[in-house]
Amino acid sequence: MLHLVDTMLDLAETEAGLIHNMEIVNFTEFINDACELYQALAAESKIELESQIQPQILINGNKQFLQRLIGNLLDNAIKYTAPGGRVTINDEIVGNDDLVKIADTGMGIVSRQP
Repeated sequence: MLHLVDTMLDLAETEAGLIHNMEIVNFTEFINDACELYQALAAESKIELESQIQPQILINGNKQFLQRLIGNLLDNAIKYTAPGGRVTINDEIVGNDDLVKIADTGMGIVSRQP
């Protein structure tokens, strides 16, 4: 319950523009560390987890938020991908930006149209 309250407070602070501890970080390291951490879960679920990104993607961010972001995305991707499936992380240079994509062969999200 405490974790949920902390998360809600973090979100409220972010929405209010009160993001703390911003610094230049190597986003590639966060992704590689998370892949290493989630590799066992993926293997146990018979899912291939693969990352092919630039060696050094530098961004201005909060380390804790970035670690949580990557962890949540990988956890969900593995959770909703059937055995034999695949989770991939790659990037693409678009103009001056580096677009990082996490994709899976899971069921996807059904969109409802009014």
